[in-house]
Amino acid sequence: EFKETDHPVYLFKAPAGDYAGTRQLWAKFRRLVLDGKVKAAWALSSGGVAEGLMKMAFGNGIGFTGEESLNAETLFSQSYGSIVAELTEEVSFGAKIGETTAEPVIAVCGQRIPLAELTKVWESTLEEVYPTRAKAEEEQAPVLSCTTRPASAPATKVARPKAVIPVFPGTNCEYDPAATSRRAPASSSPPSSAIPALRTRCTTC
Repeated sequence: EFKETDHPVYLFKAPAGDYAGTRQLWAKFRRLVLDGKVKAAWALSSGGVAEGLMKMAFGNGIGFTGEESLNAETLFSQSYGSIVAELTEEVSFGAKIGETTAEPVIAVCGQRIPLAELTKVWESTLEEVYPTRAKAEEEQAPVLSCTTRPASAPATKVARPKAVIPVFPGTNCEYDPAATSRRAPASSSPPSSAIPALRTRCTTC
């Protein structure tokens, strides 16, 4: 997003179809970054310069006023590989397309659009699908408390199963270990015919 007001905004346009030229442009832009002259940057995509300016302005509520030479074709044409950047000073390459302003308005091509209006349009597109603001609930949550404990307790204090046989989807032969456990008790407790089995249910079968 834009960082400060009264800064020049430049378009560094990549030459269409010239990959070597695009790499040279990026190398020169990287030098600006290393020199501390780049405050913010946006890599252009299908939305063109207009998308970049709008989203860069949203972050800190900083406006933008375009140069008289900035036209609709430059604003809305796709220019993959190009970069829009807020700089600390004017430079000798690229094209200056405007300046950042304290007034939260984007002023281009004779039009002035408040950022608040643009933000509302931008956020409302999917607001019903992915709401960004929760509705306030007037109901108060019930207060739950537990002041007494039941006096009942199980008759068997410690469970002492002869065997535990886990059964999961994809396993089998649980009857064999159950029969073996009945024939050879695993503890000194009286034999029991109860052989607990842990079963899970396959929800996709």
